[in-house]
Amino acid sequence: MAVVHGAGAWYVDAYHQGMGRKFNPDTARDTTKMKAYACLSIKNELVYLGYGDKLDTTVYYFGTGTTKAVKEFQRTSGLVVDGAVGRITARKLYESRVFSVEHQFKIPNNYLAKTYALESAFDPGAIGYVDPLDHGLIQINEHFHPEATWQDTADGEYCAIWIGNHYMDAYDTLGDYEAAAVAHNLGIAGAQEWLDGGKQPGTPGSIYLTLLNKQVA
Repeated sequence: MAVVHGAGAWYVDAYHQGMGRKFNPDTARDTTKMKAYACLSIKNELVYLGYGDKLDTTVYYFGTGTTKAVKEFQRTSGLVVDGAVGRITARKLYESRVFSVEHQFKIPNNYLAKTYALESAFDPGAIGYVDPLDHGLIQINEHFHPEATWQDTADGEYCAIWIGNHYMDAYDTLGDYEAAAVAHNLGIAGAQEWLDGGKQPGTPGSIYLTLLNKQVA
């Protein structure tokens, strides 16, 4: 997902100290909202993984405590220690939950992790540039899924559970792992049509699956 007009994945280079201080969810611009929700998501993920137990996860702010926790996480994960959450640190931060769900449901080929990589590059604050109603880690569409708030779409726990359940619902309906993965992009009806058509090369389903399989989980 490229960056276009301030949207897309990683329209900020990284989430870092100072972000979110002036956030007001009632008046903030879309990109400001998602950056603030991303900061809160990062804090929650750090706590989940055992870092930053004293972080205030009710405040949409990336402060000195968050920076310290990120550095500790980076150090123990063998990453560059700079206290900022960019592409590499974010992937490492969020993939633990995703792998857990894949293991729980026995989902093959790391399809869930690859969906994160393709849809947002593990950016919790991503905003769709093709469709600006796509938000967060797995680009949940606001029109088709109004039950998911913007904050939900940035949240690591919510997204891991959401995509796991939706993938398995798709698999139960379609009976095919590849089609279940494609359903995230085309919906159940579109994936069923692709499946019934024999997964022909050059069709939207085949193009999406090719892009998905190119991702490194």
